Amino acid sequence: MVQYFNPGVNVLFKIGTNDLFEDYKIVGGFRLSPDFDSNEYLLSFENLKKRLDKQIVFHRQAFKNYGTASTASYDYEFVVKTHTHELSYVLRYPFNQVSSFATTFTYRNDRTVYLS
Repeated sequence: MVQYFNPGVNVLFKIGTNDLFEDYKIVGGFRLSPDFDSNEYLLSFENLKKRLDKQIVFHRQAFKNYGTASTASYDYEFVVKTHTHELSYVLRYPFNQVSSFATTFTYRNDRTVYLS
């Protein structure tokens, strides 16, 4: 579900917890880039109490793109930083331990900023 555009060499730290009966699970994670400019965050909440399992996942990612463009008079280079915020709602109906029917609803918001 998580998309990696240009991850390079990195480490993703994840930590999670669940209750005694394993009905609720919370997982959080982050990835810090070496330049602290392309960080990534993840937060997930799962409700496994009833037969229909529900999960909400928030994922935030930032990355830079470098490009060139040209006009009639000159060529120029630019740097674009994109922030991606993604919110997913997953419904899962398990048949047994390994197979299930699942559907996902996703909202994604991309914010692009041209850097000077």
